[in-house]
This record gives sequence, structure tokens and C-alpha cells, in this order.
Amino acid sequence: MYLHPRDLEYFLVIVSHGRLSSAAAELGVTQPALSKVINRLEMETGLLLFERGIHGVRLTGVGQEFKQSVLDLQTQHHYSVSLINELKAKQAGILRVGTTSVSREALVVKTLSILMARRPAMRVRLVSGQSDWLCSEIEEGRLDLAVVPSYPGLPFNCEQQILGKDQMLPVVRQFHPLARNSSLKIQDLEKMPWALGAPNTAARRTIISIYKAHGMSGPPVSLEMTYVTESLLSLIASTDVIGLIPQNLFRRPVADMLYVLPVKELHIDRLTVLLSRNGAQWTPLMESFQQLLKIGSTT
Repeated sequence: MYLHPRDLEYFLVIVSHGRLSSAAAELGVTQPALSKVINRLEMETGLLLFERGIHGVRLTGVGQEFKQSVLDLQTQHHYSVSLINELKAKQAGILRVGTTSVSREALVVKTLSILMARRPAMRVRLVSGQSDWLCSEIEEGRLDLAVVPSYPGLPFNCEQQILGKDQMLPVVRQFHPLARNSSLKIQDLEKMPWALGAPNTAARRTIISIYKAHGMSGPPVSLEMTYVTESLLSLIASTDVIGLIPQNLFRRPVADMLYVLPVKELHIDRLTVLLSRNGAQWTPLMESFQQLLKIGSTT
């Protein structure tokens, strides 16, 4: 059985459009040419890939599975080409890395600076985003690796390697009404405003889950932010919102401005992990970055 790469490329375009006419227009070929592509693929595979109708074509059940195989093949081909080019160029190559917060970005940048000094011909693409989006970018083959936080009960589809552990702490300003409560319980926070990320962020979903587990609604969010920054810490220190910050940020001068709420349910243990695509062929650059990252995360 031989499947021509161009036929597979045309197959994916046909699937994306659902009509031979629009697929042919995008590819600059005729509809009969695309009909021949479908016939060749079905003859070579012995599978009925499409259902034909007056409104166009759509995949059969086995066609859906075949589509996923083609996508996997394309992704693996990309990694193979990257690996071959890396081996040819030795120190050359590109490493595509994602990260989430400012604190993790510092670790990633430090690691990249060491790696780039050792391999001056390499190129880097560094992007920031939310954990789930970075994982999807890896699955689609647009990123090689990502350094992200991992919260309990919120797994990723990507392969992950543990780099370290930390804890998220609920904080308020000094002299906040909650700071004066010597017998504070989580239920006392039910109507208090929070500063949290967007609804789909892991930290916010974790807080929502904790609230629900204690029969509480909310939490009410009066401030949405992307990252924990110095500006956000100053805002928490001057308002009545509750914030959730990494333990490694709770040091002077932050510790002089904020008070950690003694509500153990909201002291959230989490991991820092390195994400990669399941079953990916690791390039030498990826392996070098991983090794340096592990060293840097323990120092």
C-alpha cells in the first residue's frame, strides 16, 4: 500500500471544507482531480472514507480514524524533519518553548541563556500563555516543550515530568477584617471578593472546586488578571480583595504588605512540570534543555 503525501494533504483540505468545490478552489485544482484523490485513497486503504451527498462529503466512522492517523503522521514527519535538520546542523536548530507565569519565565529564560551560550547557532521561540493552551499547542506540534504549574485533580493530556513543588497561599492586605479573625473558617470567605485569573484558569477552577466541596457558592471575583505581578500585589495590599500567590513570592517587601489567611483548605500544593507531546521524538536541543532545566529548578 502506497499513500502519496500530496493525496494525504489534499484529503485533509477536503475534510476541512466538506465540499469538493471549495477544497478545489483553495488548492487550485479541479473537482475531478479531488474525486480521483478520494478514489485512490479508498482503493489503497480498502476503506470507505467518505459519505457522498448533495450537500458535499463527510467522513465515515473509519474516515475519522484515518484522519487522526494522517494528522499523527504529519506531526511525526515534522519531528523527524526537525531531528534530521538538527543532526545536519549540529549546533543549529530551533527550540519552541512555552511558559505561564513571570516566575516560571525567569527559570526558562535562565535555562535558555545557558543553552544558547553553549549552542550559539540555535534559534528559540518563546511564548507565554495559559497551561491548557500551551498543552494544546504541544499536541498540535506547534511547541516542543512547556513549563507550567499542575494543580491537583486537573491533569494534562500531554506527557509531564515533575520539576519541583510549591504552594499557593491565600493573602489579604495587612489589617484586613479577615486578618483580625482569630478563628477564621473557610465559610467566612464565601462573600469576600477575590482577585483571580479567567474562569478557565487552573487556579480559579481549583478555588471553585474547593468552595463547592464546602457547600459554598462563588467565589465572587472582582478582579481578573493574567499573572501575579508586583502591580497586582500592590492592588491586593490596598483593597479588600483576596489574592492567591505562590509561596516563593511571599517575602519582603511583599510579606510586609500582605497577610496569609490561616485557612488550610486554601493552601494549595501544586507541581511545576515540563510538558511534552506523548510519544514525541525528542531532539538533542529538547534533551539539553530538559537536563539544564532540572538542574536549574533544584538550585
